[in-house]
Amino acid sequence: MVPNRTYFGLIDIHLDGEELCAEATFHAASAISRRRGMRPAIRGTLHIGEDRRLILAAYKFARERAAQALELPPAMSSLMEELYVAEKAMANLREEEAVGWRGLPVMAQGEHLGLPRVYDIAVCLIGHRQGRIDEGSMAKLLDTYQSSAPLMMRELCALPSLLRVALIKLIALECGAGISAMRQYAQAEAVAAQLGRRGGWAALEKYDMAQKPHFSARLFGLLAERDEQTACTQLIQELSKADQEPEFLFAAAQRTDEDSAIRLQNALKSLRTLDALDWEKLNEQFSRVDAALRRDRTYPYMDARSRAWYRRCVENLAAKLGVAETVVARQAIILALAQAEEGGRQAEAGYYLMGDGRTALYAALRPDKRCRLPAENRTMARFLLFQGVLTFLLLLLCAAGGWGKALLALFPALSMAALLSVRFFLHAAQPGMIPRLDFQDGLPPVCATLVVVPTLITDEAGLRAAIAQLEVHMLAVRQPHCTYAVLGDFPDAKEPQKSGERDLLCLAKRLTQALNEKYPAERPLFYYLHRRRELNVPDGLYMGRERKRGALCDLVELLCTGRCASFLLISSPLPRDIRYCLTLDADTVLPPGALAKLAGAMAHPLNAPVFDENNLVRAGYGVIAPRMTALPRGAAKSPFAWVA
Repeated sequence: MVPNRTYFGLIDIHLDGEELCAEATFHAASAISRRRGMRPAIRGTLHIGEDRRLILAAYKFARERAAQALELPPAMSSLMEELYVAEKAMANLREEEAVGWRGLPVMAQGEHLGLPRVYDIAVCLIGHRQGRIDEGSMAKLLDTYQSSAPLMMRELCALPSLLRVALIKLIALECGAGISAMRQYAQAEAVAAQLGRRGGWAALEKYDMAQKPHFSARLFGLLAERDEQTACTQLIQELSKADQEPEFLFAAAQRTDEDSAIRLQNALKSLRTLDALDWEKLNEQFSRVDAALRRDRTYPYMDARSRAWYRRCVENLAAKLGVAETVVARQAIILALAQAEEGGRQAEAGYYLMGDGRTALYAALRPDKRCRLPAENRTMARFLLFQGVLTFLLLLLCAAGGWGKALLALFPALSMAALLSVRFFLHAAQPGMIPRLDFQDGLPPVCATLVVVPTLITDEAGLRAAIAQLEVHMLAVRQPHCTYAVLGDFPDAKEPQKSGERDLLCLAKRLTQALNEKYPAERPLFYYLHRRRELNVPDGLYMGRERKRGALCDLVELLCTGRCASFLLISSPLPRDIRYCLTLDADTVLPPGALAKLAGAMAHPLNAPVFDENNLVRAGYGVIAPRMTALPRGAAKSPFAWVA
């Protein structure tokens, strides 16, 4: 088989263990001196358009021969059975080719000069192991490679795609060999049909049988099937005249077919393996940036999305500062560890990666570079500039009718400009990332949460529905150290208590107790709290103080002090270790996992509220409001919901 540039002549070499590690070290040393960016001509080498056409041509040729019950090379039989695996990989790669893997460091020397070095790794792994990929060998090779030349985060993200590219090119290479073998088969079948005629042996003169082992092997097999011993003997004599041993020639053809089938089957199996691997987890395992950040006190306990955001911040900072990503990560850890005794936000690596601590990180790594304003401040500056320009343009438009009209239009122009600016920036600006801890396996005791549903109780049916909804929330959440409560109020009335309301309170207590008996725990899971009416002098009515806002304020007072005079009924004493409250409307559905995400966001040290001397939050968050969406069934309940 003729070696091509894609596999640098290593198709038939199998390396494993220490040999593979030694080869990885060699390739890493070759890639240390590198430059970024591929030239367009070289970038085209990674495109798989020609490979796809070759694979489909081989499949079409094999299908035609199979329809005629003609013999196929073993590799082509495997291709006919599992073409869909290659087609799926090629379909995914067509979308990724649009990006072109721009910005990846490229090889500065060697067989893959100008191609991404991560592609060189992919070819090294595939070419040396007969197209076979497994997690263990990949981890060993990458670990050895990165001991000399650490990979960037974008390279690790591109690794699965470029592994698929290399596998598709290997499959195309074997398909090219398969097409050549099938053509030789077809030629042998045509010659075999002529040998029985007068002068048929003259047809062999135009074929170099020594250079076409598949032709010779197929022809000999056809003659043997027809039991033409004389013809077989004469064929052996013809091969001997060409100084070829028939046994060795036929064995070489068979061995080539077997090796080709093994490589193609391994490549198809490897494509399925790549689809099954958890690449998010593997990227963290292979990343030297992740290994450095795990020295942070919070990073190992964050969820995968937040850890990926930290690594993305490291990548962006490294590009801006012109230093290695591992240098940025280690420096952030050094700055955080220096503040470990004092604690607070400054003891977090994230404070230096995406917070106000970036100034200190810039000063430590590149004192000559000026740290730009945080993204939030830049967005606010752009917002104010946009609003000012829009206001000026609106006033200029109104000034066409005179400056008096322009002055009258000042406040409407300001209002319209503010409205348009808010609408534009809400759609154009990217929301900031709020890092969070990973509580999917359960809330810790220090993050005990109360899910509370403020509800207006008007009748028995509404009361039963409100308490039944608590059970629905509990089944959706299923978190330890989480309790559920209805925070009830009666409608406005002219007297403090109306007839029948005491019976409703007794029913609420019984229903809550029944729920706690249905789901027994160390302490009650379900609670019912009901406030008494207070006189609202301006309206001359009795109502719950300040309605929903007042109900939540009374609840916070109860949780903080253990007592509150506003409550008429508390089904059971609330736990004193509750740290967070999740407030839901009566018609709000709590998706599975949502509570863990919200509690994880609130528990992250970077999100902890920082108060000034006036007890105002100046950093972090005291309240987090998640995004709300309307359910399809909810949109049909009213015209307003349908429009919203």
